[in-house]
Amino acid sequence: MAEEQDWGPLREQAERLLGSTEAAIATEARRMRALALAHSDQDTEKRLAVAEYRELSANGAAEPVDLAALASVLADLREYDEAKKMVLHGIQAAPNAADGFAQIGQRIVEATGDHSFRDELKQLRSGKGAK
Repeated sequence: MAEEQDWGPLREQAERLLGSTEAAIATEARRMRALALAHSDQDTEKRLAVAEYRELSANGAAEPVDLAALASVLADLREYDEAKKMVLHGIQAAPNAADGFAQIGQRIVEATGDHSFRDELKQLRSGKGAK
């Protein structure tokens, strides 16, 4: 369903599985629910996605794709300071996914005009570390 971007049915199925007694299933259900909510047109649902992704992160279950999705949703909500932090954290936590985080970072730069953030991204990606 996620590959087909069928967000409504994905959310419904994920919500049915949230109470699974098997931790891996419940975690994946939380991840899929967050993904579906992140693609909503409603800010209230996007905020629920942020809460889901933060919960995954707090439980140590977040994967790089979750961190990227969180950064992206935060940017969609114009919570740019938090989105920037998540982009930088993601690059450091998952260097193999740095290109995806950099794309989100570039989107933030374009939205905000924050050239110092752009420079920070470049420094971090070049291996020189953040400011």
